[in-house]
Amino acid sequence: MDKEELTLAEVAKMFGETEEEFQRSLEEAHAQIEAGQGIDVTEELLAWERGRMELSFFVLDILRLQDEYDCYGEPIYWATQGEYAPITFFVNCNDLFYWACADAEKLTPEDIPMLRQAILDVKATGVYDLLLDSYETGCELWCARKRGMRPQQPAYPKDGRLKALFDACGPTRLRAEEG
Repeated sequence: MDKEELTLAEVAKMFGETEEEFQRSLEEAHAQIEAGQGIDVTEELLAWERGRMELSFFVLDILRLQDEYDCYGEPIYWATQGEYAPITFFVNCNDLFYWACADAEKLTPEDIPMLRQAILDVKATGVYDLLLDSYETGCELWCARKRGMRPQQPAYPKDGRLKALFDACGPTRLRAEEG
C-alpha cells in the first residue's frame, strides 16, 4: 500500500506547530543553510530522522485504521517501556490459539497491508453488519495467517464463510495441541 502524501498542515501538527509556524521554521532553516549556518548533516543524523518519520507514519497508519473502523481500543494495543520503547504495537489474541492464556502478535509496519487485507476479507463475507465486528475478527484472522495456525476449536467462528478463511490459515490442529 502506498503512503498517503501528507499536507503541510498535517506535518506541522506532527511537530506541534501551526501551519504558519512550521512554514516560518522551514524558511528560517533554509535561510540559515543558504548563509552557511546550517547544521552538519551526517548519515547518522539522516538515519535517525528517517527512523523517526517511519515510526510516525506507522503510528498514523494504525490510528487511521482504528478510526476507519470506529475502534479506539482492543484488539490493538501498545507498550512503550524497556524493550518496547519507543513504541511497540500488538494485536491481542488471548484464548484464540490456546485456552486460558494471554497472547498477542507483534504488529510491524510491514504487517499493515496484510492486516488491512484480513479485515477486508472478513468484511467481504457479509457476516457482520457492524464494521467493528469485521475489524475485530479481521485482526484475529491476521494473527492466524501470520502464525500459519488455525484457532483452537472453542474460538473457531460458527459461520461457514468465516470458517473457510480460518481453515486456509494452517493445518487442522489436534485437540491435544490446543492446550
